[in-house]
Amino acid sequence: MIALSIAKQVKASGRACGVFRLAKMFLEHPDRLRIRVTALEKDAVMYQIGDGIVAFDRTVLERGAYAQFKKDFYETEQIEGEPPKGKYTSVARERMSGVLLGPSSHHGYQVAIRKLYEERFSRRMDFADFQRNIEMVNDPVVFEQWKKQASTVTVIKTRVAAGEEPVTFKDDYEAEQHFKLNHLPNLIRTGTTLEMTGTAMNWFPERNVAFNVRDAIDREHRFPGQMVNALRPIFSEAGLHHFKWKKKILFVSAIRPVRHNAGEAFSDGMAFILTTVNEHPGIPRPDLLLRLLAGIAPDSEEGLAKKEALASDLHYLIHVGHVVEFQNGALELPLDRRAQNAEQQHEDGRMDANAEMAEMAEKPQQQQQRKGGNPQQKQNPPRQQQQPGQQQPRQPQGPRGRRDSGYLALMPAVLL
Repeated sequence: MIALSIAKQVKASGRACGVFRLAKMFLEHPDRLRIRVTALEKDAVMYQIGDGIVAFDRTVLERGAYAQFKKDFYETEQIEGEPPKGKYTSVARERMSGVLLGPSSHHGYQVAIRKLYEERFSRRMDFADFQRNIEMVNDPVVFEQWKKQASTVTVIKTRVAAGEEPVTFKDDYEAEQHFKLNHLPNLIRTGTTLEMTGTAMNWFPERNVAFNVRDAIDREHRFPGQMVNALRPIFSEAGLHHFKWKKKILFVSAIRPVRHNAGEAFSDGMAFILTTVNEHPGIPRPDLLLRLLAGIAPDSEEGLAKKEALASDLHYLIHVGHVVEFQNGALELPLDRRAQNAEQQHEDGRMDANAEMAEMAEKPQQQQQRKGGNPQQKQNPPRQQQQPGQQQPRQPQGPRGRRDSGYLALMPAVLL
C-alpha cells in the first residue's frame, strides 16, 4: 500500500509534512489512486470488467474485452500446412502497408481484404478508397512469399492445465464467441457504486462519464480536500500525528509538537538552538550552524566538535517535539499554549483554503534565493494595451465537464 509506505518515510524523516502536499503527490501519479463512481439514479446499473473503466452500456465493455483478456485464457500457435493449389498469375498487394492479400480468384481473398480494412484502415478511409490502393503484382518472388504465408495456419487454443485437452479455434471470431459465452459473464461486475484505478481514466468510451471523471480530478488538483480526508485515517493508523500550524495549515508528523517550559533548564548547546530558532523562525540547519561557528574555522578541531554537538542536540530537541523541522528544512518552535488558545478564540477552527494552497506551492523566490538564483529572471510578459475601439479577441475554451448530469457522483476512494 503506497500510502503506508509514504507514512513510513514521514516517520523515518522526523519532519513535518503538509498533508495537502502529500495528497498532491497522489494526484500527480494516477497509479496511486482509485476513483469511486456512484450512480445517483436508483435504477441505473453500471458495468465494469476488473479494475478497468466504468460504463452504463454493457456492450461498450464487451467490444474490447476479448482483446484485453485473450492472453489470459487463450494461446496462439502457428501450424505449417500445405501450400495453396491452383494456377495463379498475379497476387494482390495493398500499397500503403505492403500486405499480400492473395490472388483475386482465391477463396480467402475477400476475407483478407475485409480483415485488413477493419484492423487498419476503417477509421481513416471508406472501403471504396481502400480498394483503390490494392494493386496486382506479377513478380514470381512476391508470389512465393504469398504461398509461404498462405501455407502457415494460425490456430487459437484454450489455456488448460497439464493433462487436459484444449479446445481449438480456427480464427479469432470463434475464440471470441467462446470467450463471451464461458469467461465474460464471470468478469463483468455490476452495481450502483464501482471503483476503478486511476490509470483507467485515460480512456472512456462514454463521453458523459469521461467529462465527470476529469472534472472531479481537476477539482481535486485545485483543492484536494477529498484526497486529504481519505489520507488522514490512514496516517492516523500508521501512528502519525496531525496538527495545524499558524494559518491553519495541516501537517502530519511522527512527533507531536510540545512547547518547552519557560523555566526548564537545558545545556548550553540546546539553549543556543532554542534561542536562535525563537529569534529567527524558519531558519534552516546550515544557517544555524553558521551562527554557531561564528569566527571558528569549520574544519578545525573545535569546529568539528561543535558540529557533532549541534547535530546531537538538534536531534534530541526535534524528537521530543521542542523544535519542529518541516519538509523544506525550516526550523521553528511550537506555539505557546497561551498564544495558541488566544488565537483559537478568534477563529472558527476550519482549515484556511488559501493558506493550504499557498503551502502546497513552494514560493519560487525563496527557492531561487536558496540556490543563488535570481527571482526576477522569469517575469510575465507585459500585457498589450488595447486601442480605443478595438475588441480583444476571445480565447477558445475547451469542453467543460457536465457537473449537472444528474446521475454521477465521483470521489477518490481508498488509496492504493
